[in-house]
Amino acid sequence: MILARKMSLSNFIKAVSISTIASIAMFYLIHLAIPVKEYSGFFYTTLLFFMIYTTTVYFVGHLSIGSKAKNLFVYLVLYNVFIKLAFAFLIVFVYVKQFGPESKSFLIPFLLVYLIFTACETYILDTQARSA
Repeated sequence: MILARKMSLSNFIKAVSISTIASIAMFYLIHLAIPVKEYSGFFYTTLLFFMIYTTTVYFVGHLSIGSKAKNLFVYLVLYNVFIKLAFAFLIVFVYVKQFGPESKSFLIPFLLVYLIFTACETYILDTQARSA
C-alpha cells in the first residue's frame, strides 16, 4: 500500500525552494550557451511572480479541499491553467511593450521558470488531491 503524502506547509516550502533553486541554476547554465544575463531583472521578476502565484494556488487548494462544495478543487485546477497562461502572456506582453528587447532570448528563461513552476504546482495540487 502506498501512503498518500500530505502536502504540509513544510513540504510545500521544500517544493517551492527546489523549484526556485532549479530555476536560478538553469538560468545561469543557459547563460553559458546563450547570452541571457541582460534579462536577469525580467527573470527574477518572473521568478518572484511564479513563487507568489504558486503560494496562492497552494493556499486556495488547501481551502478548497476542506470546502463542502465537492467540485471546488476541480474548478481550481481548471481555472489555474487558464489564469496562469493569461498571466504569462500578459507578463511577456508588458515586458516587450515596456522594454522592447532586441532579442527574443529573454523568452528562454521565462519559459523555463514557467515549466518548472507548472511542474511544481502539478505536484502540489496532485498531493493535495490525493490527501483529501
